Amino acid sequence: MLFFSLSIWIFFVANTLGAPSIVKKDDDLDTTTAFADAVNATWDTFWDNSKNAWNVDDPACGDSFSYPSVWKAAVASKAISDTFDKTKIYEVTQSLIDNYKNSDGWFSATTAKDDDVYTDDNSQVVWVLLDSYKYTGTIDHLTVAEKVLSNIKDQWDSSIGGVKWSINGDYVASISTAESALAAIRLYQLNNDESLLEFSKTCIDFLFDKLQDPSDHLLYDGITVSSGEVNKGKLTYTVGTTISTLSYLIKITGDQSYNDKAVQLAKAAINKNGAFYTNGYWNNQLQYIHLLYAGFVDLITVSTANNQKQSGFYQKLISEMNRQATYTYDYLQISKGYYYHNVYTYTDQMYSKYTSKFGSSKSYNANPKNFCGGDVNGTPKKDLMDNASAAQIFYELSRVSS
Repeated sequence: MLFFSLSIWIFFVANTLGAPSIVKKDDDLDTTTAFADAVNATWDTFWDNSKNAWNVDDPACGDSFSYPSVWKAAVASKAISDTFDKTKIYEVTQSLIDNYKNSDGWFSATTAKDDDVYTDDNSQVVWVLLDSYKYTGTIDHLTVAEKVLSNIKDQWDSSIGGVKWSINGDYVASISTAESALAAIRLYQLNNDESLLEFSKTCIDFLFDKLQDPSDHLLYDGITVSSGEVNKGKLTYTVGTTISTLSYLIKITGDQSYNDKAVQLAKAAINKNGAFYTNGYWNNQLQYIHLLYAGFVDLITVSTANNQKQSGFYQKLISEMNRQATYTYDYLQISKGYYYHNVYTYTDQMYSKYTSKFGSSKSYNANPKNFCGGDVNGTPKKDLMDNASAAQIFYELSRVSS
């Protein structure tokens, strides 16, 4: 059932943003419609009303039900909060609490509600909780978010710094540190707890002091505490969440150094010769890329008042986001509103469309896991995470292109 109202959402965006004036070209992607299609497809397919929960199984493959990981549930729920539908926002947020919150106030990776807990997952849950508080006024959701943040702050590693990826674990990740910083500064804006602002600043300092690659200015994945070994992998969502945090720090503190860091990261992320590009397009999966869009858009909209001189660079970011989102829309969309991240392992039609445009030295190899019952000649499965991530991509871009 279609629940997302384009007219209401357009009115909300038009009256809440202070972004620079954007010149929209005739061939630009209609991101508002793309968002509506994707978020409605996500809800209609994967929300189970009987269980009041997300179902990771595609109902086209049968009547099975499986709870997703809390990460997937949080990403899907954030896509719903982007619609500003108060009823749906409350439902998905309460479902997270009912199905994943353990007795210590953490959100477990699964519905086992055990100690299998990851701080980055919990930070993304906090984003949903705070959206619910803002849009529905549910005090309990704010209280739950405050407890999660208190838990996360306790996972700061006392020896090298940074936020541990898993509770009491041996790995400090850039993503857990960046997402915790963003959760903290978003909560600070609601409860004015100065310790949260300071925590966010400390997280940012750690990322740039310990995990920034001086050669390309991107961020490494993390550090194993016991050995000091640095994992030099790089992912878009770490950069995106760091830029989002910096954007709020620019707005709140007016400190120009945060703007310098944000612009440096953004320029590194759109370097076509850099780690994030293959054949001219971002090479991370949708589940990572949507937060890079969010970072860019936060830089443009949240920190704009202090940084009008950056408007030319902002236009460059918008142009690149539009190009990347158009690629997603044209080549990763499997049917109206539905998306999948890998053109090589899904359907031969998807592969053929891609290769007819770009060519490829890599052959098509259908993955049985992508099809109902493992039959590669049968019905392809739809994917909750990819769909929710695509919805967020189009939502973020629509904030600066409507």
